[in-house]
Amino acid sequence: ARRLEGPAQARLVLAEAHRLAERLQTRTARLSVALADARLADASADPAGALRALRASASEVRPGDAWAEWEVEALTARAFARTNQLDSAVAAGRRAVAAVERVRGNLGSTTLRSIVVAQRAAVYGDLVLALLAQGRADEAFTVADAARSRSLIEHLGEARGERGVPRQAVEADALLRRIDYLLQQLRDTEQPGRAERGAAEDHLATQLESELATARDRYEGLVARRSDGEAATGGLLGLTAPRLDDVRAALRPGEVLLAYLLTDSVVVTFVVRRDGLNVVRAHVTKETIGHQVRLVRDLWSRPGSDWQRAMPAATALYRTLVQPAEDAGLLRDATRLVVVPHGVLGQVPFAALPHPLSGEFLVRRYVVTTLPLSSGLSALRSRSVDISSQAHALAIAPFPDELPASREEAEAVTVARLQVRVRHGASATEAMVRRALGQGSVVHLATHGVLNARNPMFSRVELARGSGRTADDGRLEVHELFGLVIQSPLVFFSGCETGAEAGWSDDPSQHGGELSLAQATLTAGAANVISTLWRIDDAGAASFAGRFYRGLVGRLLTDAFAEAQRGLATDVRYVSPYYWAGYLFSGQDGQLGPQTGGPRSVSSSTPTDVRRPSRR
Repeated sequence: ARRLEGPAQARLVLAEAHRLAERLQTRTARLSVALADARLADASADPAGALRALRASASEVRPGDAWAEWEVEALTARAFARTNQLDSAVAAGRRAVAAVERVRGNLGSTTLRSIVVAQRAAVYGDLVLALLAQGRADEAFTVADAARSRSLIEHLGEARGERGVPRQAVEADALLRRIDYLLQQLRDTEQPGRAERGAAEDHLATQLESELATARDRYEGLVARRSDGEAATGGLLGLTAPRLDDVRAALRPGEVLLAYLLTDSVVVTFVVRRDGLNVVRAHVTKETIGHQVRLVRDLWSRPGSDWQRAMPAATALYRTLVQPAEDAGLLRDATRLVVVPHGVLGQVPFAALPHPLSGEFLVRRYVVTTLPLSSGLSALRSRSVDISSQAHALAIAPFPDELPASREEAEAVTVARLQVRVRHGASATEAMVRRALGQGSVVHLATHGVLNARNPMFSRVELARGSGRTADDGRLEVHELFGLVIQSPLVFFSGCETGAEAGWSDDPSQHGGELSLAQATLTAGAANVISTLWRIDDAGAASFAGRFYRGLVGRLLTDAFAEAQRGLATDVRYVSPYYWAGYLFSGQDGQLGPQTGGPRSVSSSTPTDVRRPSRR
């Protein structure tokens, strides 16, 4: 009614709803109408009216009503923030976040849990803005990382029981479910007409409260505890909150971390340098950001498209995402950027964003690394793996007839002065890849990548079918990667959409972006991963990989990666961002060992097929 006919008609409809709720005399009806009243006041920027409606709803909320509690607290926090009562806004915001987490734990379907939390993503943004208004940037930085970490944790339930899935994640999920069950039981003891035998009911309530307190204590202790064996994994999954000092200490000279948070009308950028934390803002609606990202992706992810048409949108993204930090002088000495996106920003090809004045691509000025969480930087660099000691590599091309350039690409790995085994066709099995991942080899997969939009836990790379058993059926899927213990210094997924998210939503802040083959591989122990945002050209992939491995000798992985992108961007055959901008580098960086060596085996003869397929 408010959207179609205006506030006056909305008030008439709301008044009728109030009368109906009074006739029904049910708590749920009264609570629903009170929340609708508060929503209308919030939409009209009437904080006093919102608080009046919320006070009316307070008596209707019961223990266990997390579905209503989160919204009551979220609207309360926003109303307090609008009246500059910041202490109250922060307190209500923290309660809203806690209620959202309880909703998540109570839903059996992991997909539904992910959707529900995504729909409540605004509570994190409101809390961040309130903390920033108080000058509490360190705390806001931690809350922002929590907003980015939700998606992957939701899907861990689907891999529960697999080796490699963090014990903390499984235990925390189970405890959240237990807490919500107890809250529901406690609420049931308070229902009218359920207390005929008062003493027994009182005893049950006391017992439930005791169990609830114990479960909450265990959950809080579990979250606070950071065992040595799971510290890195916890940081990559968002199970452990980022400590700003740890993130700063993990940065190297010339390196700056840019962590983003999308809110309704502001893009917040946390700029972390070795000497401190700064925050810059760009006043752009998330809908505008979403349209710009879609346009860039649509035009740059297709061969033969007029990629220049996307340059205005890509330039606008530079103005929003990079220029505020540059204008503040925070990137003056920077040569490397660690990008931590939020929502739809996880689909931005940052390396190809053009400078508004010079038109120069970002990768010409900075080496760009992408991570899903700020805590991931310190987590990855705390891993006790010396990648400079690694000498072995496995390069596979299981479908050389379908993807002719993949054979050449696999053999190009040999120029990196590693002891390389090259496998083509039927010998490039899943079992072989699993062994190489566990033995600490560099692993390069020139093959098809398949993004499962419905259930990203089943996104996969396709390999040769070996024995046919689950671990050797030629389909290496995300949930299987979570079950591995990976020790590889580098895994290169040279296939389609191996770093992409499952799809688009109407709300740009609701994208997770973390659940991909790349993220699963990092979480399972890989030091570094190269992946792709979109479908890649077969010949272009071979050219990119060849440049990367030739540039590795005596250089950091990220330097070789950036040089490969720069090289293709100046090659007349591959100048379109389609060929080079969709590659992502994630990990701790470092330099592979300079050992010499060559391929240990090569398969059958070169095919005659000259098609230019994509790896999908």
